[in-house]
Amino acid sequence: MSDGSRPAHGPHVSHETRDISMRAVVWTALGFMGLGALGLLLSGLYFGILDRGGPEPPPRSIRHAVAEAAPLPPEPRLQMSPQSDLKAMREQERELLNGYAWVDRPGGRVRIPIDRAMEIVATRGAR
Repeated sequence: MSDGSRPAHGPHVSHETRDISMRAVVWTALGFMGLGALGLLLSGLYFGILDRGGPEPPPRSIRHAVAEAAPLPPEPRLQMSPQSDLKAMREQERELLNGYAWVDRPGGRVRIPIDRAMEIVATRGAR
């Protein structure tokens, strides 16, 4: 070899003569697992103490009085139950489209179901 590099084998090639201690690897892994288990145990005990050690909730009437005394935030407020609000809105729309009601009694204007209005327009024509 003329470039000056050492040969890959021969009397000048060396390697480590001892390996890593498997005993140390196993004990280190067991130590980490033990610390993890200890951490889980301590956190479980801590949260168990917090769960049953709190004060008793106030009676229902006191909670309602406090909630009623609190001022409402300014408009627009968040919806407390959007699903039920949507259901109520759809029901009101359905009543408007499918029900009879006076719009202007002195003027003789009424609201009729949309299907009936389409039938009348189809038979008489639009004015």
